[in-house]
Amino acid sequence: MAFIKLDRKYFENFLWSEERTYSKAEAWLDLIQSARFEAKTEIVSNKVIELQRGELPASNRFLQLRWKWSNNKVSNFVKILVQQGMITTKSDNGITIIKLCKYDRYNTSENEQSDTDATPMRHQCDTDATPMRRQSDEIKELKNEKELKKDIEGEKQFSPHTLDNSQNLDLEQTNPAKHQNQLSKKVAKKKVSIKQRAENFRDEIWEEVKDSERANQKEELRKFFEYWSEHGKNDRKMRFEKERSFSLKRRLNTWFDNAEKFKTKPISRKFKNDSVKVYSDKIE
Repeated sequence: MAFIKLDRKYFENFLWSEERTYSKAEAWLDLIQSARFEAKTEIVSNKVIELQRGELPASNRFLQLRWKWSNNKVSNFVKILVQQGMITTKSDNGITIIKLCKYDRYNTSENEQSDTDATPMRHQCDTDATPMRRQSDEIKELKNEKELKKDIEGEKQFSPHTLDNSQNLDLEQTNPAKHQNQLSKKVAKKKVSIKQRAENFRDEIWEEVKDSERANQKEELRKFFEYWSEHGKNDRKMRFEKERSFSLKRRLNTWFDNAEKFKTKPISRKFKNDSVKVYSDKIE
């Protein structure tokens, strides 16, 4: 068997330490490098556990935070590794322990023999699952797939009009801001990109001002849009989305009042075509 030597100091390098969402290959490599090289006793969550060579304590929650994955993605990945005979999992004193199968393939010393000459005492995984256990796992997997399919279908069929009409109407009349917030949360499940949300925000501004004199104040509208749509490179939300409450009408009034107060002189220019928007060129 051929090998590529990888020094453990690689995992201290800034390239590996970069904040990111792990790929499946990186997650598998992370398990290999995190597994204990020799048997040892450790304290995890104030509990004493015995770890053997090739084992590591790793709950789903721990892996979620480490790999920047969702709970379902971690669970499915672990399930695949178990099915492929790459790992096994067990619980020791309430702590989840992952055991890498054939760990010696990835971490051998120069004095150790090759895998083909390994003795029964060397680290191996228990792959003799009973037919009953396999059948139980298959049933669970089928169940999870059906539930996932239902969730996906539910998202596809979602429409704001599927809310209770009477409650929806009452809330819209008594508390428009809360009504809009609830609809926004529902729509957010569809994972709209930040660029698309910025374009939607731009359109909302235009709808608010198009019938007023402010429609001609191009420069101030551009400044307003760029200020409230600002976000960092790694941000998932724009500035206005981070606000606990955000009334577009009120914010526009305040913005233009301040512009007048500080004697700014917005550039007044009429559109040649009403369909053209007056905001940031980078969005367009």
